[in-house]
Amino acid sequence: MELKYVWMSLLMIFVCMQGVSYKVNYANENVVLESSVEEALKEQRFDIKEITTTTDIRPTVLKDTPITSASGKTAVLTPVEGTHFESIDVTLEDGSVQTCELTNVLFGSLLDFRWLGEEKIILEGHRNPSLNVYVVYDLGSNTFQEYYGLFFTWDSEYETLYYAEKAPHWGENADVAERILDHTGKEYYKTAGGERLVGSIVLDGTDNYLGFFTEAEERDFRVLNCDTKEIMYEEEDVAYDTVEIRYE
Repeated sequence: MELKYVWMSLLMIFVCMQGVSYKVNYANENVVLESSVEEALKEQRFDIKEITTTTDIRPTVLKDTPITSASGKTAVLTPVEGTHFESIDVTLEDGSVQTCELTNVLFGSLLDFRWLGEEKIILEGHRNPSLNVYVVYDLGSNTFQEYYGLFFTWDSEYETLYYAEKAPHWGENADVAERILDHTGKEYYKTAGGERLVGSIVLDGTDNYLGFFTEAEERDFRVLNCDTKEIMYEEEDVAYDTVEIRYE
């Protein structure tokens, strides 16, 4: 029997003697265990898989390119005459056109423009290094909601939108806190002491756990429980900037 499996067996016997029950994932090779047995087991519940990437630069989407839903509805962005913003023009199945002006939604390059199912369209536009605008358009009500920040991330059912509210990238903003929010305004994390939110936001497959990066003197990675907001996992001085997390 390999030494690794001997250690695993002894560890589980020790835990059972303590009256503690954990489901442990031993497949993870990325987490270095340097803490107590209890803390090691707590951390090992998360399988952290590094995704090699060094940039969040995405190709610009052309504003005049139509997008088509699965049922054949098309949508296109059209400049509104006499303004600096666009409208979303949707051609329905019967050929009629429904228009929604994105009043005062201003951005430079278009990063994302696509259907979410048959009733919603999302748009993300770049404004400056610390700010994007994210629009969720509802076809049924012909209205939209807009959000400002970075790292916009949906849960698997497209019901909850998470994002980072960033401090302005210009001026002296070391003491300005940054936050992770959802589309309702609920706060999940708030930085302190010159800490900055960087990299990305990622959810596990159950939508119960949210991973994010912070940076002060070094880059750290944390996972929190979306219900309790408790930090469940923390790794310091990481070299990667995008990961995939699974909870076993």
